[in-house]
Amino acid sequence: MNPPSRGLFEIADTPDAPADSALTVWQRRLLSRLAIELPDRTGNLSEAIGLVIREVTDVLNWSAAHARYDMAGRSGTDWHVRATEGASLSKLANLQAALSRGPVAGWQEGNGKGPGCRLDPLKSLPKTKARDAARSAGFVGYVLLPVLAEGRPVALLEFFAPAAPLPDGSARPSEIGDAIELIGVQLGLIASRQRLREAVRQAADHTRHLTTELDSSHEQLARVKAESRLYDESSGLPGRTILDDRIRQAVLRRHRSPRDLFVVSVAEIDGLGRLSDRIGEQVAQDVLVAAARRLTGHTRPSDTVAIDEPGRFVVVVEGIRTVTEAQAVADRLLKELVRPYPAKHKEVRLDARIGIVMGGPAYDEPGTLLADARAAARRAESSQVRIQVFDRSSEENHEQNERMRGDLAKALDEREFYVEYQPIVLLQDGSINGLEALLRWRHPELGVVPPDQFLPLAADSAVVHDIGFWVLDQTCEQISLWRDKLMPQMPPLMSVNVLGRQVFHEGFVARMSEIMEQHAIEGGQIRFDIREAELMRDAAKAASLLDRLHGMGIGVAVDDFGTGFSSLPVLHDLQVCALKIDRSLISQRREKRRKWSVARSIVEIAGILGVDAIAEGIESREQLLALKQAGCTQAQGFYFSEPVAAEQAEAMIRGGYPIDLESPRR
Repeated sequence: MNPPSRGLFEIADTPDAPADSALTVWQRRLLSRLAIELPDRTGNLSEAIGLVIREVTDVLNWSAAHARYDMAGRSGTDWHVRATEGASLSKLANLQAALSRGPVAGWQEGNGKGPGCRLDPLKSLPKTKARDAARSAGFVGYVLLPVLAEGRPVALLEFFAPAAPLPDGSARPSEIGDAIELIGVQLGLIASRQRLREAVRQAADHTRHLTTELDSSHEQLARVKAESRLYDESSGLPGRTILDDRIRQAVLRRHRSPRDLFVVSVAEIDGLGRLSDRIGEQVAQDVLVAAARRLTGHTRPSDTVAIDEPGRFVVVVEGIRTVTEAQAVADRLLKELVRPYPAKHKEVRLDARIGIVMGGPAYDEPGTLLADARAAARRAESSQVRIQVFDRSSEENHEQNERMRGDLAKALDEREFYVEYQPIVLLQDGSINGLEALLRWRHPELGVVPPDQFLPLAADSAVVHDIGFWVLDQTCEQISLWRDKLMPQMPPLMSVNVLGRQVFHEGFVARMSEIMEQHAIEGGQIRFDIREAELMRDAAKAASLLDRLHGMGIGVAVDDFGTGFSSLPVLHDLQVCALKIDRSLISQRREKRRKWSVARSIVEIAGILGVDAIAEGIESREQLLALKQAGCTQAQGFYFSEPVAAEQAEAMIRGGYPIDLESPRR
C-alpha cells in the first residue's frame, strides 16, 4: 500500500522532504519513475495520457482527471475517477459533460517559455460551467497541464482534488508543478516521436509509390500527374472534378435502386479569413486541414468528402432513405466542425452551417444539386437553425423573406415603425396595472405587416439591436411624456419584449442606462419580458444579467412561460418579478383541459416564488373568471382591449379603466 498523502496543496511532514515541499519522498520517487519510464512503456500519445492520468491521481491521492488530445487528425478524450471518490455519480457525470465542452481554465504563460502548468484553488478561477461543476462535485484543488509537440499544443490534462488551498500569501507548491511539467515534457516527446514515425511511414509509402510509377510508361506518369491536380494540396481531399464524378455515380445507382436516395451536404466554416488576419495564414490552414480530417473521420469509407473552396466542404452520403437520417448525419458532422481547434497557445472556436439537398428523381446533374445545397447553407447563415434542408417552396419563401429583411433595414430610417400599447389589468379591481409596448410596422407597399410575419425576421436580422433600442427609446420617451401630463398620477409600469440575442449582447446594459438617463426614467417604471427558452439557454449568464438589471431597478418577467423547460431550482435563483402564462395554455375547451391544468400549476409556482402571474391572450369572460378563481393576479388580451395608440392608452389611464369583472362585457 502507498503511504498516505496530505493532498494537493498541503505541506508534507515527511522527514526526508524539505519544509516547503508538497511531496513526500515516496511521491517524488514514483513521479520521477513515471516520467523516466513513460517513453519505454508506450509510444502512443493516447495510451501515454491514459497511464499518466491514472498513475498521477493514484500517487498524489487526487480524485479525478480529464484529458483531451488532437494530433494528426486523431482526437479524443479520457476520463478517470478514483474508486475512493466520494462525489455522487450524477455530479461526476455533470463534470465530465462540462469538461467535454471546454476546460475549467486556460493555461498560464511559463515565463516566456510558452504555456506552462497551473495549480490553483478552483474558487480563484474565472467562472465557467466546468469550474462550477467541479466545485459542485466537492473538488477544491485544480491542476492544468498542457502538452506541447514541436511548440504546438496537442493535449490538455486536468486534475481535481478535494484538498483546501493554502492561505493567501503562502508559497506556491512549485515542486508539484515541476514534477507534473516533467511528465508533460515526456508526453510531448512521445507525441513528437509518434508524429515523426507517421511522417517517415508516409514518406516511405510515397517513395514506394513514386518508384512504382517511375518504372511505368510515360503515359502512366502523365496520368499520375493529372490525377495529382484533382486533389487539394493542403487537405488531400478530392476537388470539384472528382466530386462531380462521384455525384454522377450516385445518381446512376439511385436510378437502379429508386428507394435508396443520396444526400449532398454543403458544410461551410465561418471566420477562416478573420482567423488568418488575426493569428496567421498557417494557423488558418491548419484549422482547415483539421476540419477536413474530422469530416473524413466521421463518415464511412463509401462516402465522399470533397473540398469546393477554402472553408466549404461537400459530403455525399448514399443509402439514405429519409430526411431525418440525413439531418442526423449533418448534426454529427456539425458538432465536429464547431468543436474547438488547438492553435498555438489557445483554442480556436469557429461557427459552421450545413445545407442539405436530397438526391431524388428531380436531380440528374451535379451542378444543380450543389447549387441547391449552397442555397440551403445560405439560408442557414441567416437562421438560428444551423442545418437547413433545401425545399423549393421554402426557398421561394426564403427569397421573399430576404427582400423583407432588406426592407426592415430601411424601415427605421424611413420612420415606418410605430408602437402600440395593450393594457395589463389587475384582476383584483379591474384597473390598469401596466401596459405592454408592442412594435408595429407600416410597410409603404404591403400596409401594416402582421407582427408574426416580420418579428421573426427582425430577430434574425443584422438590425435587431437597432430596432430593439429604438423600441426601448420610444417606450422611455412615452413614459416621460405621460409622467409630465398625468401628474400627480403616475403612468403604470411599462412592459417591453426584449430578445435574448439583444439583452445578452455586450454593451446592452450600458446602452439601456444611457436611454434611461436621457429620459430621466427610473428602473421601477419599466420591465423587460424575456422568453423562457432564451433565459434557460444559459442560466448562469442569465442570472448574472438579471442581477445587474435588478440593481438598476428594472424587473424581468419570464415570457411564454410553460412552453419551454425550466428547472425550478434554477428559476428560484433568477431575479424575476413575474411569470407570463402563454396564451396557448389558457383555453377552456375540453380537448385542451390538460393545458389548462398546466396554467393553474404556473399560478401556483408564481405564488411559491412570490412573483406575479400574468395571463396572456384572454378572449372570454369564462377564461377570466377561471384564472381569477385559480389565483392569477393580472391578465391581458382582446377581452380587455386590443393594442391601441398612445392617445387611447392615455385616455384609459386617466379614466382608471374600471372594469366590472363580475358582469359580462358588452
